[in-house]
Amino acid sequence: MKEAAQVLTVLFPDSAQALAFRRRHAASDDPYSFAASVASVGSWVADAWSLEGDGRRIASRAQRVMALYAALDSSDGAGLPCTFGMVRLLVRLADEALGSDEFEDALRGDRQVPSRFEPLVEALRRYERVLAVASLVDAGRACRIMAERASGLPAADEAVVYDVVLTAAQEKLAASCFRSVESRSSFGGRIAKPKEGVDLRFAFPSGRYAEPYLLADTVMGYASKGSVLITARDPLARYESLVEPLERAGIPCGVSARRAFRDTHFGRAYFAVHSIMHGFEADKASCADFLLNPFSGLSSAEAYDFDARLRCDRLMTREACLDALRTRSRSFEYFEDLVDSADADALLGYFEDRSRALGFDEPTVSEQLAAIGALRDLMAAARCVGADARAVVEAADALRVDASRATCAEEPCVMVVDARRIESAGDRVWNTVVMCDMDNVSFPVKNADDAASAFAKELGVARPRYALDDMRRAFAAAVGRAHDALVIERRLNDEEAGPTYPAATVEEFVDCFRADPTDADEVDNRYTLPPCLMEGLIERGEELLQENASLREGNPECAARVDAPTIARIESESAKRSIMLPRIGKGGFIVNEPCFSASQIESYLECPQKWFALRRLRLDDIEEGFGAVEMGDFSHGALEEFYRRFQAGVAAKVDESTLEQARAVMDEVLVEQRASQFDRKPSSNRLVPVSVFEEREVDDLCDRLKRFLDREACLLPDFSPYAFEYEIPVHEAFDYAGCKLVGKIDRIDVDARGRAVIIDYKSSLSPDYDLYEPESKGSAMKQGKVQTLIYAQAVRRLLGFEVVGALYVGYGRLPKVSGALSCDIEPAHVPGLRAETCVYRGDFGPHFHDLLDATESRIAEALQRLMAGMIAPIPLASGACSYCPEISCPQRRG
Repeated sequence: MKEAAQVLTVLFPDSAQALAFRRRHAASDDPYSFAASVASVGSWVADAWSLEGDGRRIASRAQRVMALYAALDSSDGAGLPCTFGMVRLLVRLADEALGSDEFEDALRGDRQVPSRFEPLVEALRRYERVLAVASLVDAGRACRIMAERASGLPAADEAVVYDVVLTAAQEKLAASCFRSVESRSSFGGRIAKPKEGVDLRFAFPSGRYAEPYLLADTVMGYASKGSVLITARDPLARYESLVEPLERAGIPCGVSARRAFRDTHFGRAYFAVHSIMHGFEADKASCADFLLNPFSGLSSAEAYDFDARLRCDRLMTREACLDALRTRSRSFEYFEDLVDSADADALLGYFEDRSRALGFDEPTVSEQLAAIGALRDLMAAARCVGADARAVVEAADALRVDASRATCAEEPCVMVVDARRIESAGDRVWNTVVMCDMDNVSFPVKNADDAASAFAKELGVARPRYALDDMRRAFAAAVGRAHDALVIERRLNDEEAGPTYPAATVEEFVDCFRADPTDADEVDNRYTLPPCLMEGLIERGEELLQENASLREGNPECAARVDAPTIARIESESAKRSIMLPRIGKGGFIVNEPCFSASQIESYLECPQKWFALRRLRLDDIEEGFGAVEMGDFSHGALEEFYRRFQAGVAAKVDESTLEQARAVMDEVLVEQRASQFDRKPSSNRLVPVSVFEEREVDDLCDRLKRFLDREACLLPDFSPYAFEYEIPVHEAFDYAGCKLVGKIDRIDVDARGRAVIIDYKSSLSPDYDLYEPESKGSAMKQGKVQTLIYAQAVRRLLGFEVVGALYVGYGRLPKVSGALSCDIEPAHVPGLRAETCVYRGDFGPHFHDLLDATESRIAEALQRLMAGMIAPIPLASGACSYCPEISCPQRRG
């Protein structure tokens, strides 16, 4: 090694390593502390340019990114997409090639390049022009300029370059400045054993639920003996999993980490506003993200209220949504300006003040200020080179800001750092090093190859990069920090309970202890360790769920004992009294007795738990929909209005002779129905399409309703519609099955003999609506679909008709009718009816009303069970689980 006095310049990859080198040698009586100039490569180039440059400034990374956006977004373009991915690729290419002789020849056109790379050359040519207009220069170009100016002058100094391969342009500059340049590595090239006296142990939690407890327990044990350094793939997540138990034990801890800009409070609000402003419609999710963000200035109650209003009105336009947000939040208007203009960075001062006033803890305030500062730098860079606000938004998505924090003001006893940035731990002596996540998924060996590296190789200026060497260097650095103990941790199983495998560096490390590294049997065990390393293993299983979750040893003190909840029944007498709430009708009329609609009763019979979820807990979606409910209401309204007009102006019933007139009336009704939907309230189940696709769905529905008239002309020719949407209101609730009944009957048809058929319209019908099972399944009577049978009994008692049918009539593409029909009615008069499964066979007596009475008795028993709190999940058929919100129900079918 040369004497330190002869080495005047020492270069490192970054300033943190350079600073660590200075401190290390300043603490000892070392010639380096007096004779050497120590800096990062970037600082060395910048310092040289400040003395020897042409007056331009070296572009910062933000300015380079914005300049590339401006170059790609220029009117004539370079034939490349203006995306952040392309910008990032061009930054890598500029780092490798710009300033080299080979690339200079390509820029001048003196060197032929493959056609696939020509757009890259043109893009960097435009990039340099953009920088020049802004009086900026790329660092690679600066190196070339300084090297050419120094050409022929005697080189005075010598240099040592640690852990970095210089670019072609940097090599050119170094050759012109130094008599010699020596490359050195702080890593010896091979992973070795820890230094003598270091206690080595391996930790193996069985899975991710056991990992936090094992690490907390291990770290607390070692922290009682001295300082602990933890390396992790995601240091913030690891810190957050450990900070509570460590604080509880009185152990100060900290983390050195960076967080994505979009994961900060400020960044989330910024991107939420961007999504709201530039979406095709009102973006409900982004609105909720912004409203619940601390920077919105709204309370949680105000945020949830606005969210509910937005979700229940699908006609709210993006413009209306924006106006409403501006009215509620001044911050939203400021964010709009930030998103829309690169000149609006003066507003960032407002958000800095807000960060300090929102009551965040000090680390969170610092994190928000760092995010705001990073955005300010981007916006200033965009203004400098003429890039637009879109470029700022895209580049901001890749920003990372400092998120370091600690639970104490002084140096923490436990520190968590990124395993790939061990230098962020400083120069402290660490008694124990705990290396987490040491599996091959967390730390894969993967060399990045893209068009930039391929072109650099084509030119012959690509720097050699080996991902495994970088991993080895980081691993060796962590091992070297351990003074007393080293712990290497790896989960034995991943999230899917599959086995994990050690990282490549761990395998090489373990090989240092093996008698024969080629003997696979030596490490043929679940730990992949030789016998000499099996002593002192730290293990933790996932069977101790409560301890693992609470991060406490032993069972915590019992605060109260509660019985295990059951979803099968409501036990509390007070809760039973609330099973059915009083029903309020028009004019404030109240029915305190249990009062049901036919659809509620049917829901309970199909599955008691489904009734409880939908009818009592109301777990249905809060958003205004565009589906079966809305289409059903539209169809019911159209069919009702059609027959009212048809009967008033044409005839009592559609038949073959009046079909053309019926179609004309239906056309008129459908046009008016579609138009009137947009004047109705969101709570009315209106059918309002908001896209071309939904418009086509409404068109299809209208076509089906018009085609239904052909079937209507053949349906029950001896009957005529008597009533449409016949209502049993709350103030006239009907006694049925020991309770009160309310509801609305789609249609009642009556013949000249006073016989009635109940009709319920359905957009689609399945065999579940038939009265009987088919012969292949035993021909038993079904129990679930009773809505028309209930209404049939109501019509029989309220209106005095002899009911002979309770039908479900489909208006879908296929002619289908289901339900129950008296044997007194000719099945041929009901096209689409399956007579073998729908005609009543006299199971409870010869008359159809015997079926109605038996159904009422069965329902009375069911409602008694309901009022007793029986709500067990017992689906009658797979169809009963359709539209049920309890997707995790253990009895769910289909």
